Amino acid sequence: MKKLEAEYAHFKTVLDMCNKLIYEYNFGFTAIKTLYNLAKRHGEPIKVLEAIEKYGELKNLEKRNQ
Repeated sequence: MKKLEAEYAHFKTVLDMCNKLIYEYNFGFTAIKTLYNLAKRHGEPIKVLEAIEKYGELKNLEKRNQ
C-alpha cells in the first residue's frame, strides 16, 4: 500500500490544485475544460500562458476601441 501511495502521491497534489480552482477561485467545469483545450492546442505550459495573456490584451484593446 505504501508503494502505491508513493507512486501516486503526485495525484494528491493535482487534486488539491483542482479543488482550489473549483472552490476558492470558482472555476467551473467549462473553465477547466477550456484550460485543457488550450493545453491541447498550444502544448507547452508557457505557450498556454502566453495565449491567455494575448487574449487579455485583445480584450483590453476591444474595450479601448469601444
